[in-house]
Amino acid sequence: MENSKQIFQTNNKKRWRNVQWGSRIFIFVAVLLFLALGLMMKFGRSPKIPFKEDYKAVITASKPYLQENKISKEYKGFRSFISEKTIHTNLAKIRKARAERFKNQNRNWSQFPGGIRSAFYVAWDPQSLMSLKRNIRHINLVFPEWFFLDPKTGDLKTNVDPEGYKVIRRTGVATMPILSNNFNQEFHSEGLGKVLKDPLKRTKLIRKLTMECQKLHFKGINIDFEDMNLDSDENLIAFMKELSDTFKQNKLLVSMDIMTDNDDYNVEKLSPYVDYFVLMAYDEYSADSDAGPVSSQKWIEAQTGKILKKTSPEKIILGLGAYGYDWSTDKNDNSSVTYMQAITKASASKATINFDDNTFNLNYSYTDSKNNTHTVFFNDAASIFNTMRFSSEYPLAGTALWRLGSEDSRIWNFYDKDLTFAGLSKLNLKVLENVKGQTMVDYIGDGEVLDVLNTPHDGKIALEIDPKEKIITDENYITYPSSYEVKKYGGAPQKELVLTFDDGPDETYTPQVLDVLSKYHVPAAFFLVGLNAEKTFRW
Repeated sequence: MENSKQIFQTNNKKRWRNVQWGSRIFIFVAVLLFLALGLMMKFGRSPKIPFKEDYKAVITASKPYLQENKISKEYKGFRSFISEKTIHTNLAKIRKARAERFKNQNRNWSQFPGGIRSAFYVAWDPQSLMSLKRNIRHINLVFPEWFFLDPKTGDLKTNVDPEGYKVIRRTGVATMPILSNNFNQEFHSEGLGKVLKDPLKRTKLIRKLTMECQKLHFKGINIDFEDMNLDSDENLIAFMKELSDTFKQNKLLVSMDIMTDNDDYNVEKLSPYVDYFVLMAYDEYSADSDAGPVSSQKWIEAQTGKILKKTSPEKIILGLGAYGYDWSTDKNDNSSVTYMQAITKASASKATINFDDNTFNLNYSYTDSKNNTHTVFFNDAASIFNTMRFSSEYPLAGTALWRLGSEDSRIWNFYDKDLTFAGLSKLNLKVLENVKGQTMVDYIGDGEVLDVLNTPHDGKIALEIDPKEKIITDENYITYPSSYEVKKYGGAPQKELVLTFDDGPDETYTPQVLDVLSKYHVPAAFFLVGLNAEKTFRW
């Protein structure tokens, strides 16, 4: 069969012109899209979905001041303390105190020149696990939040997350899990009171704790009882004595979190039964109070001075608050913030961060899209460094970071180092001027719709360092670091039952179902297949 060909010819040029213009438009649109893509890649921005941003405008933050009170009059601050130690302190006394501190440390612990370098780990924040994995080599003691008291009965509840436990066991770092009366993010006194008042319940709980610590290869326990609402301290002291006696028999240690301005903790009477006190030297101002520093230097010095009158320095682990708070004129919006959350909010609102050389804390202010004024106070690596310089000159037993996952990553440049004046000769503080953007993802809000607000970028910070006391006296955030920040939208209210109906609608039964739902004001969802959706029902 012969191949046949046909050629269509016309004198009308309309079709050719349509092809030409269509091609030109296509090429023009394609060029625009490539240009837009190039600009987004260059500036590292992600396309936004049409929702309102959290931050509308920045307001100038006035420099916070410390009111003249007993603490500000009595205590001079870290710089004066360190200067006086450098000039007047008997070096033989320092060496003796440091030798005593090391002697008290368990021989199985990894020895750091600065003593105990511990950190709190929480299973409810994915960032905490990431930080644990990255930075566990810089710590020699972990306080994981794994043991709880039932708020009603006081029975022991354990929640050891497998991933965190696997990391800790693999590295062999000493572990003292927290035993807390915190349940569902709230401290309860009822269950704790039942245990403390009942000798049989006390003994039962202590026996369980001992078995769990031995089974899971822990070094001991960290007692974190807060908001206890006790009539007296007798039952608490009796519990701690029995716990200490039992643990010593089994070569286990006991530590206890305390606040010096709380009468629930009789440090002098508790001291014989506690190997280490973790002084929670943070929350000077908290989410429930007015805005102010998380932990100003004079306040920390005052808290440390108070506990030193009641126990020896080699028993004190100084707690470091590596986080901040965001206070709003709408008090329902008050919240704690991690370091990166604080930086992200400052960047988004174009706020200027102020490093207060009187408190060694940072702050800024902004307004949100609802015209609420926010004030943010937080600590970063400079704040933590200065506090550790102060604690190293006592010297105390060590430090405890609250908490993994909320900290400024620059902390890990010095956390396991000797921060005494002599030890600092080996440390280059200029490394603290560069902070890397974090690849972790920080989620804001709830829901299934996601909007990428930020991608990782490195930050640049200018430091001023006193060459005499080796204290960071000022810092200026030139460019803000960032991490992946994703906002979630469309979250449903909690504790709501949603009814859904399938295999419908039906002319007979669907109207009856709707009548019942209407009577009780219950919303519901109905699944429709395409054919039924096309039909019109008249009920």
